[in-house]
Amino acid sequence: MAIPQFSAPWSVSSKFITLLLSLVCLSVPIFIYVLSKNGTPFSPAVELLAVLGPFFVVGSGLFSVLGYSISERKLIIHRPFWKTSFKLDGLEEATLRGEDFRVGVRLFGSGGFWGWTGWFWNREFGRYRFLGTRLEKVVVLRWKERTLVISPEDGAGLIEAVDFNK
Repeated sequence: MAIPQFSAPWSVSSKFITLLLSLVCLSVPIFIYVLSKNGTPFSPAVELLAVLGPFFVVGSGLFSVLGYSISERKLIIHRPFWKTSFKLDGLEEATLRGEDFRVGVRLFGSGGFWGWTGWFWNREFGRYRFLGTRLEKVVVLRWKERTLVISPEDGAGLIEAVDFNK
């Protein structure tokens, strides 16, 4: 049987945030280099920020979500160089949410730069993990002890595959 695969399309807002922050982080070192050639002195802290900018862009990109698959009772989150998996045993609920989904407060992670990845909190779910690339049309997976939010292109298909895989 084929392993169900699901793409993770980027939203317009995620594309915009990623492009804007990447341009800032990559242009600051160029700007500082050009000014330093004109004799403008910079503090070591500013020079450090200039060096760290490109590493921030690349390092954050490593945690982006490329897609999802379901295999052997596990949801697999595909990343650039590794996979994160969640056992589907004990899954109590899988629901598709539309425009009414609200992220809430970011506790740790990325809030749009290369997608939404990390731990968040809102009134509806409490603390939850979000591994997605858009805020609309998300799938909410709830276990007794945790909640995971993902954003596959075919959310209904993923929910069906989760149910089929039981």
